[in-house]
Amino acid sequence: MNGIIPETSTDEYSEFLKEIIQSLMDVKQTLKRGRARRENRKEVNNLQSAIKALRYLEKKNKKAVDKLLLTGDDGVIRERRSFSNDDIRNFLYGLRVDDENY
Repeated sequence: MNGIIPETSTDEYSEFLKEIIQSLMDVKQTLKRGRARRENRKEVNNLQSAIKALRYLEKKNKKAVDKLLLTGDDGVIRERRSFSNDDIRNFLYGLRVDDENY
């Protein structure tokens, strides 16, 4: 984490959120150990709530990124076309599809 918050609806923002979540999980684990773990249970609960909220933001951001990939930058859904069985088979086997026919 370099202190700069990336723009939302990007993969960098998702990575940023993952780093924060991991940091909070590390802090939570340190509070759960030791003699004072009973006294820290409220703080651990608050950290878990923060982790839960950040995971929600991460999922929301992933949906936004996927939507941008589907629609493009202008927000218009691209032309849909039907796929043949051969197209689906090639996709599943990882074969490249010629873009000439599309």
